[in-house]
Amino acid sequence: MELIQNKFPSRKIFRLHETKVDVFEKTLTEELEYSIDYLELGNKLVRKKGMKSRIGQLFLIPYFILTFGLFIHTIITDPNSNMIPFWLLGSGFFLGISLLAHFSVKTNLVYITGGNKTLELFQNKPDTDSVNKFITELQSRIKKSYQKEFLKFGDSTPDEFRIGQIEWLHRIDMISDEETKMLMGKLGNKETTNIGFNIRNES
Repeated sequence: MELIQNKFPSRKIFRLHETKVDVFEKTLTEELEYSIDYLELGNKLVRKKGMKSRIGQLFLIPYFILTFGLFIHTIITDPNSNMIPFWLLGSGFFLGISLLAHFSVKTNLVYITGGNKTLELFQNKPDTDSVNKFITELQSRIKKSYQKEFLKFGDSTPDEFRIGQIEWLHRIDMISDEETKMLMGKLGNKETTNIGFNIRNES
């Protein structure tokens, strides 16, 4: 499964594999390509709306107005002034920075967190429905990876350890209340050597 997100000046591509998610990020200044194992991610969602860049944009607009005003004033009062190129360059610079700040505002972000690493996505790129479907599938694969890794018990594994693992997985939201009850119920079955779930490989 793949999710492509474009928001000037950023481009993000996420690809889900069996045990990891591949990430590609590109901005005006750099490109990053890396992978995150599902076991490094948590199952918590944090949604955020940021205003930092908006404040920076509001701070820059008065400088644009000032330099552009001086540019117009100089053209009218002293058309031969050497300051005309300076005011023109200054107004262009502040306009460009203001537009960059406007388009690069990081609003409507969602973070997959709770583990050693965090994944950052735009909430509505390309659209909210696509992002929600991707997050649902990602969370499903994260849960299956945790269950497969931490519910592997041998014949001699003490019940106390099994209970601890089950309670921990429930506490970090990797198994539901129903699944927890089912797993706890299997502890009394001495013929069962692995009380985990059947994990179906997906790519």
